[in-house]
Amino acid sequence: MGGPAYFFCFICCKVLARWYNLISTTERIEMKYKVTIQARVVKSYIVEADDEDLAYELAHEQFSVLNDDTPERYEEETLDIREIK
Repeated sequence: MGGPAYFFCFICCKVLARWYNLISTTERIEMKYKVTIQARVVKSYIVEADDEDLAYELAHEQFSVLNDDTPERYEEETLDIREIK
């Protein structure tokens, strides 16, 4: 079954597998990167107030970036990515 070409491919695969294992466990160095992301969170609040200024203040007091069951929309943008040495 296979002949010389099959035997050659089989040996090459074994050698490559061992070589990759050596590199992946001893010589492969993972790089570290610092990634800076700017995010924008958009939420809408319904507040009861006597005027617009008070409504503004009340909404800002309620606002949080934490999950507070208020529907939210996110926008993300990568500002910078740098290799750390």
